[in-house]
Amino acid sequence: ASARNRVLREVRGTWILWTDDDVDVGPGWLEAYREAIGRFPEAVFFGGAVRPRFAVEPSSRILRFVSLHGQVFSLIDPGADAVKVSMSRTPHGANMMIRAAALDGIQFDPRLGVSGTQRRIGEETVLLEFLLARRGGAGYWVAGAGVHHRLPAERLTRAFVRRWAVGAGHSRVIMGRAPDLAHRLPRRLTVHQVRRALHDLLFGGLGAAFTIGDRRIRSHMQWWSGQGQFAELWRLVSRKGDR
Repeated sequence: ASARNRVLREVRGTWILWTDDDVDVGPGWLEAYREAIGRFPEAVFFGGAVRPRFAVEPSSRILRFVSLHGQVFSLIDPGADAVKVSMSRTPHGANMMIRAAALDGIQFDPRLGVSGTQRRIGEETVLLEFLLARRGGAGYWVAGAGVHHRLPAERLTRAFVRRWAVGAGHSRVIMGRAPDLAHRLPRRLTVHQVRRALHDLLFGGLGAAFTIGDRRIRSHMQWWSGQGQFAELWRLVSRKGDR
């Protein structure tokens, strides 16, 4: 998030187009976004698909994680063109474009994002949901603006998926404490946050132990997220968190 905020301070222009250094873009990528601006002048942001490009053939188990939880690998495929973005599914930072004027007075939450050993997620999700809900903006998926995310062998492991899910748990607590991007944090944890963490830890753990197939995969993700939520709640309670 800090790097993205540096961009906001330095960039000049009408639109800001975002991608990552481990992404391959196609020859029609920029043109697809340019055409979308003309088709939807009211839009404040656009997004495109992020599809996998595996360095090695993944195991069948990892392929199931990719299918069920593509967000672990920053993958998303909205399908048809000209579909309006909804609150339940927003573009990923590896492939999105935002109108610069819509970002006046706001920033990406600096407590989120990947840096060093920290694998918190969701900085772009919080910001785009804010644009949709609080500023009445419209976003559209652009089918011709798809990219491929290069996935090295070290990411195609159960250990990587677990680290991501634990980080998502941390993020879930943080995102629940700053819904307006103003970074004015409540002094106390909510009962809802504690109950949600307990629910995910208990039922996710039971499901991981006693279910099979896709349900077991989902249960593992829930259980690992619960671990991250509890770690973040403990960090806050122990007075090492944000005040």
